[in-house]
Amino acid sequence: MLQEKHSDAWFHNFLNALKPRDTAGLVALQQAIQLNQKQHVDDAKKNAQAAALAFRKSRNQAGELRARYEEVYSYQRSMDGKGCLSHIADLESPLRKSNYHGLLTQFLLEKAVCEKRAGRPGEIEANLTEAQQLAEKYHFNVIYLRVIGIEEGLKKEAGACPAAWAKASKGLEAYWQGNYPLERLYQLYQPLSECAEKQELWHTADAFREHAIAIRTAIDHRNGKDSIMLGAAYFDWANILTALKKEKQAINALKTAVSIFDKDGSQTTTERFRAGLTIRLAELQLNTGEPAVAFKTLAPVLHIESGDAVITLWANRVLGDIYKANGKFEEAAKTYQAGITLSERSLATVASSQERLDSLAAVERMYRGLTEVWLRQNRPEDAWKLWEFYKSRSIQVSGGQKILASANQSWPELESEILRLLPENASTPRIVYAIFDNAVQTWIVQGNRVTSHTTAISRGELERKTNLLFERASNPSSGLKDVWKAGEDLYPSFWKGIEEYLPKAGPIVVELDTPVQHLLLEALRSDDHYLFERFQFIYSPGIIMDTRLRATRGLDSNSSTFLLDASTSSGESPIPSQIQEVRSVSKRMARANVRDGANITLPEIRSVLQHNEIFFFAGHGLRDGKDLSLVVNPNLFVRSSDLLPEDLGRLQLAILAACSTGTSDENGLMDTRSLDNSFLAAGVPRVISSRWDVDSDSTADLMEGMVTKLGERTPVAAAMYSVQQNILKKEQHPYYWAGFYLAGRAN
Repeated sequence: MLQEKHSDAWFHNFLNALKPRDTAGLVALQQAIQLNQKQHVDDAKKNAQAAALAFRKSRNQAGELRARYEEVYSYQRSMDGKGCLSHIADLESPLRKSNYHGLLTQFLLEKAVCEKRAGRPGEIEANLTEAQQLAEKYHFNVIYLRVIGIEEGLKKEAGACPAAWAKASKGLEAYWQGNYPLERLYQLYQPLSECAEKQELWHTADAFREHAIAIRTAIDHRNGKDSIMLGAAYFDWANILTALKKEKQAINALKTAVSIFDKDGSQTTTERFRAGLTIRLAELQLNTGEPAVAFKTLAPVLHIESGDAVITLWANRVLGDIYKANGKFEEAAKTYQAGITLSERSLATVASSQERLDSLAAVERMYRGLTEVWLRQNRPEDAWKLWEFYKSRSIQVSGGQKILASANQSWPELESEILRLLPENASTPRIVYAIFDNAVQTWIVQGNRVTSHTTAISRGELERKTNLLFERASNPSSGLKDVWKAGEDLYPSFWKGIEEYLPKAGPIVVELDTPVQHLLLEALRSDDHYLFERFQFIYSPGIIMDTRLRATRGLDSNSSTFLLDASTSSGESPIPSQIQEVRSVSKRMARANVRDGANITLPEIRSVLQHNEIFFFAGHGLRDGKDLSLVVNPNLFVRSSDLLPEDLGRLQLAILAACSTGTSDENGLMDTRSLDNSFLAAGVPRVISSRWDVDSDSTADLMEGMVTKLGERTPVAAAMYSVQQNILKKEQHPYYWAGFYLAGRAN
C-alpha cells in the first residue's frame, strides 16, 4: 500500500530484508518510538541506537535508516538542537539516495526544528518548503498537516502571529476534511493559544488552551502519557489564568502540572520542567500574599544542582522577592547580588547577541528587586546608578557593542564598577522613572546632583491611568474634556511631587520604565494647561547610553539626506498630504538623495544609508506580532534587525514619518525589536518617530515646518518643539500635535 499510494518502497524493502535474528532490533525500534511519544527521550535514544546497530549487522538498510531517524527525533524532542544536527549530517545523504519519500519528508521537518533550536535559521524555510512539496507530491496527508503545524509554530515564535493564524486556518480546513490523528489537531491548536497569549487576547487564549489540554489528554489516554507535553500545557494555562486574574485557578493548574511530572520518573528534561513549575508555583503563591507558603514550595529547588543558568537565576530571583516581601532586605540584597553576578559572568562566555539578550532578560527583575532594596536601605543615589547600569546592558548588546565582563567577576568588583557612575554635568535636567509594585520612584538628575522622590501608588492603578490617557490622546474621536481629565488624574503621580526641583520651563530629558512606556508626559495637565506648553520632553534610553551616542552636529539644508519615498509604493492608497510632504522635503534639502520605494532593494537601502547624515522615511509602518516594519513596497518590509550598526555610522538624524514607527510591545526604547532601538544602539544621536497612527495632514505640517527650520540652522529639538507648539495652537487635541516624539541626545 505504501508503495502503491505514495511511490514509497520503504516498507517493501524493510520486510524483504527482515531476518529472524532482527527480533531484537524490531523490539528496540518499537520501544524507541513509544518512549519518544512519552517524552522519555534518554531511553528512546538508547533503544534507537541499539535498533540501528542490529539492523546494520543484518544489512537491513531500511530498518537502520528508520532507527537512525528515531534517534534524531529523540534529540529534537529533548530540545537539543546541536546534538540533533550532529546526527542529521550522516543521515541525510542515504535518505536522499533512497526513494523513501515519507521518511525523507519527516527527516526534513526534524532538521528544520533542530536548526531553529540550534540558532541556525538559514535553511529552515527551504527545508519546510521541500517537506511540504514532498508531502503534497506523494500524498502524505498526515505529514502535510505536520508541516503546516510546524510552520505555524515557527511563525508564532518569530512573532509573526497573523501569518501563524493563516497557517492554522489552512491546516484546520485540511484536518476536518479527512480522518487524521489527534496529534495533528493538537499541533494546530497549540500555537493558536500562544499567539492569542502574545497578543494579550487572554479569553481567546484561555479557550484555545483548555481545548488543547482536552485534545492532549485524549491522545495520552490512547498512546500513553507524554508528561512534557501535558505538563507544559498546564503550565502555559496557568500563565493565561494569571493574566485573567484567576490566581487560584492558576495555582491549581500548576499543581496539576507538578503532579504529572512527579508521576513520570527522573528523566532529565522532566526534572527541568518540574523545577520550573515549582518556581512558578512559589511565585504565584507569593503574588497572592503567601510568602511563607512560597518559601516552603521553593525550598526543594534551591538545593538542586540543575546545571541550567535560567532555572538557577529564576529560583534566586523568586527567593529574593520572598525575602523582600518579608522585610528581610539584607538577605534579599545578597540573593539578588548573587544572581546578578552569575548573569554578568555568563556574558563573558556567551558569544551570540541573542543569547546575551536572553540572559539579560532573565536577570532584569533581579536588578529591579535590588534597586528597590537599596532604596529601602536609604541608598537612593546608588540605586539610581544600579538602575542606569542595567539599562545600558541590553542596548549595548543589541548595538553590537562590546561588554567588558569577566567569567570570574565577584560582586564587590561589579558593585565598584556600578558605583563609579557620576551624574553628568549637563544643563538639561533629567527625570528617571522606575515603577515598583506600590510606588513610583523618580530621580531628578541636574548638574552633579541626584534628587530622589517616591510617590505611593499601586502599579496596577498607575498602568490603568497611563493607558487611559494614551488611549484617549491617540484617538481623535475621544472628547477633549475626557483627555484633559485623564491628564489631570495622572499629574500627581508623575509630576506634582517633583516640580519644585525643576525649572519653570524648557527642555527635559526623560527615561521611562517598561510598565509606563506609553506615558504621555506632554498631555499631563494642571491649571488648565498641558505640561507641553512649558516643557519639551526628549526621551532617552539611559544616561550611560547617551554618552555612547555620537556627538550632535548642526544640520541644515545642505546636510546629506537619504529620502526614502514609499508614499506611493507600499500598496496602500496614496495620501495627497504625504506626497506633498515628500515634495517639500526634497525641495528644501539641497543634497537630498530621493529613492522611490518601488525600485529599491534592502542592500541598496543599507548602502545609501552609509553615506548620509539624515534618513527620512515617508510611507507606512506595519506591526506584525512584536516586530514593526517600514513598508517600502509589497515585497520589502524593513525591520529593526535589517538595520546594522555599520550602515548607520554617519547618521545624525533619523525621521520615520509613518504610522506607529516608535511603538513597542515591550521595554520602550530598550525593546530590541523597535526601530528606535536599532538607530540608538548604532549611535545615531537623534531619532524622530510616531507613537500611534498619526494624522496625515498634521504630519505633513510637522515635517515641512521642521525641514524649513533646519534650513535656517535651528537645532533639531528646538525646530520640532516650535512646529508642534504651532500645531497645538490650532488643535488642542494631543492626537494632532503629540503623535511624534524625539529620542536621543538633548543637545
